[in-house]
Amino acid sequence: MATISAATPADVPALADLLAVLYAQEAEFIFERTTQERGLRLILAAPALGQIFVARDEERLLGMVNLLFTISTAEGAPACWLEDVVVRPESRGVGIGGQL
Repeated sequence: MATISAATPADVPALADLLAVLYAQEAEFIFERTTQERGLRLILAAPALGQIFVARDEERLLGMVNLLFTISTAEGAPACWLEDVVVRPESRGVGIGGQL
């Protein structure tokens, strides 16, 4: 079973590795480590704008989800975008995505 927690700045390299896995599945995205790490750091530095949660075992990050906060004009209230949901291929099929 994975442990779910908030990501920290120390997780940025492993988070970028997970984004590389995600971007490899999407033709419209090009992975550029420097760019993705910069974006991850910006989110982690501004918790009012977004939160990144990770699934980890004792050794490494197994998956991540990125939540970005905004205002919905349709609802006239705060809203949240769910982005960058990814689980390492070798860790899929055991409920980690559901935990995230």
